[in-house]
Amino acid sequence: GAVLTSPPYPAVYDYLRLQELRLAWLGLDLGKRDSAEISPRRDFVGPERERGIKRWREDQRSWLKKAHAALLPGGRVFVVIGDGWVASKPIDTLVPIVEDGQRVGLTLLGSASGGRLDEGPGAHRREHVILLEKPA
Repeated sequence: GAVLTSPPYPAVYDYLRLQELRLAWLGLDLGKRDSAEISPRRDFVGPERERGIKRWREDQRSWLKKAHAALLPGGRVFVVIGDGWVASKPIDTLVPIVEDGQRVGLTLLGSASGGRLDEGPGAHRREHVILLEKPA
């Protein structure tokens, strides 16, 4: 009936790099997981920004399709996500999630956004709560 998620924020972290010690302790190979990581910061460095955004959107549509398939009719997807920041430019996450959600068959019921103080060069980013629904 519901999916509650906070997917990786685009271009904010290299999430797997943050998990290297945990993976080593578990005896897992980090290299085999690098290509499956959603929107790592390294995908957006330098001239890779546009390619990183394109890949992030493809990955996002993929997980939204899976959420849609898992939901019962009338089921809802709650998403908490913040904007990314690369090369002194923000990466909006609200509009793309709404668009990609609609593309896979989800309807926007509502959203709320607020500012988030950040220590980095993009000192003011937005975070969003988005509610989508699979039509009954």
